[in-house]
Amino acid sequence: MLDGTSRFTCKGKKIYHSFRTSTFTEYTVAPEISVVKIDAAAPMDKICVISCEVATGYGAAVHSAKVTPGSTCVVFGLGGIGSAIVMGCKASGASRIIGVDINEEKFPRARALGVTDCLNPSNLKKPVQEVVKEMTGTGVDFAFEAIGLAETMVAAWDSCHLSHGVCIIIGVSAPGSKFSLSAQSVSTGRTLKGTCLGGYAVFCCSEIPNNERYKNILGEFIPFLFRFPDCFSAVKRAAKIWKCSVIIKMKKKFTLNLIIIK
Repeated sequence: MLDGTSRFTCKGKKIYHSFRTSTFTEYTVAPEISVVKIDAAAPMDKICVISCEVATGYGAAVHSAKVTPGSTCVVFGLGGIGSAIVMGCKASGASRIIGVDINEEKFPRARALGVTDCLNPSNLKKPVQEVVKEMTGTGVDFAFEAIGLAETMVAAWDSCHLSHGVCIIIGVSAPGSKFSLSAQSVSTGRTLKGTCLGGYAVFCCSEIPNNERYKNILGEFIPFLFRFPDCFSAVKRAAKIWKCSVIIKMKKKFTLNLIIIK
């Protein structure tokens, strides 16, 4: 928990809370800031992706970066969050969206979501940022990093237009990791930003049942539905294919009993 304690034990041993929510349990304790009331009519088997994935990626494009119509974008990492970024860029009117990933199995779906060009850095003869600059002539207007590696953060920065490019870091890196930029490159006018949960204070889950735009977004993120006993198979399948959403469905009348800690 936020205070460093755990409220769970099993056979006398402490169990740690997963992301301070532990939603695979029938009874859980969560901080007040982790809870938001949603519309009773919201589809429970779909809105779970709103908790992080969709809000983080989609919000990074439309809220944090404020992608503009006709702009060019590059997205490093085409997993679940990267896919949501692509959708946000497309919804904002981007004219070109370049997707970068070393797993080419993700490319067909990425193109279906709005990616116009796919690049696998492993197959390139030069750094991917150089290829992006060659493709666009001057660098992209908006670059998004959704992987969490220092080298891809630098590559995203170097892919930006020198004077007005905006680089958004979404990927969570390992504790203690660092990356460095050329001091001269910072003074040209580019912007480097980090974002958490897409910059939303609260993502409006209550709008989903009556908002067609959110319904369409959610529909793109539910490719597989597994029952709870098969959760480990679900995780393996998600990791193998393209690391997007796999929904784990609990028993039919499952109710999560929640204790909120202020």
